[in-house]
Amino acid sequence: MMIASSGTLGFPVTRPADADDAFEIARHRLANEARLRFESGYRAGLEASQKLPQWSIESLATTNRWDVEKWAQSFANSSVMVDLGRLPEEFRPEHEVIEALGTALGTFLSPYFEDTFTPDTAYLRGFSQSMRDLWTSVFEGIPAEGNISMTKSDSNE
Repeated sequence: MMIASSGTLGFPVTRPADADDAFEIARHRLANEARLRFESGYRAGLEASQKLPQWSIESLATTNRWDVEKWAQSFANSSVMVDLGRLPEEFRPEHEVIEALGTALGTFLSPYFEDTFTPDTAYLRGFSQSMRDLWTSVFEGIPAEGNISMTKSDSNE
């Protein structure tokens, strides 16, 4: 099976024929691990959504174009700006919103959750998909399907 072609090497780069079984074993294991991380992120998104105001999910979809990191950081930035006196108090996100997002998204809520975890791609795709499913169901009136597809556009890549 041809994997890639390289003009700099002068020959096609292919997987050795005797590596197919090892490749499939590794691929299967990694896919299972990624699926577990996706599911964890999806559940974390649903948990966080219990504390999020309606406008915040709409903001993730519209203003932030599904960029979860940018969206989450905007909550932390608003709170910091209030602390610094650069924004009035009414711009401070509710404590329960910061807590919910920090629990779900870790270091994306820096400086409040700096020493926690940084979400990986599979986890973020799950989190993002849960938000997309909610947004689609609520704002477009389309029931979320149980079987979803993951595409590159579902992540922050």
